[in-house]
Amino acid sequence: MYIVNGRKSFMKRVEITIIMGYPPLGIYSIDPLSIIELDIDQGSGPISIKLKFKDLKIVGFKDAKLSDIKYDIKNYKYSATAKVPKVVLKGNYGINGKVLILPITGNGTCALNLDNVVAKINIIGKEFKKDGKIFMRADQFDFKFDTTKLSMKFDNLFNGDKQLGDNMNVFLNENWNEILAELKPSIQDVFGAAFAEISNRIFTKVPYSDIFPE
Repeated sequence: MYIVNGRKSFMKRVEITIIMGYPPLGIYSIDPLSIIELDIDQGSGPISIKLKFKDLKIVGFKDAKLSDIKYDIKNYKYSATAKVPKVVLKGNYGINGKVLILPITGNGTCALNLDNVVAKINIIGKEFKKDGKIFMRADQFDFKFDTTKLSMKFDNLFNGDKQLGDNMNVFLNENWNEILAELKPSIQDVFGAAFAEISNRIFTKVPYSDIFPE
């Protein structure tokens, strides 16, 4: 049985702990969120690229608001919606391949902005016991998102050819919707893995009965 939008104090505790962090439990703020590496390899289709991001810093999650909280305490199932006004990703990239009809190559720094992000989160947990107490581990963490706009800026495209690089950035931003549709599965997987790790720092250290008191 799902409980909908109940236990507001729990929702607020989780929201504050995940977003702001709690160092005694080894939980640090997710703003900025650091992603060491994100590999995207699209082998076929309209977007056929090898794109590698490195040392990504992601900011904006401090403004996230959780809503539509649902949880089935007995069966360790949880879902929520997170709304974030703006998410900014900055870091290094390397790219080679084809975007729609145009070839693309380059490496350097990049910035991606996502406006009005709405993320749907679904967690399925698994019980385990430690020191006579019951804990939970997030066994499945599904993260899906939509945005009203993606804007991109890749520096040093085409070995620094400014005209080609500027034209490509314009082209990418004009076709952001099609590009995001191709890249989204890989981005969602990485975000889901990152948030699962962060969530488990809470779940595996705080007894289940303390998170969900009777």
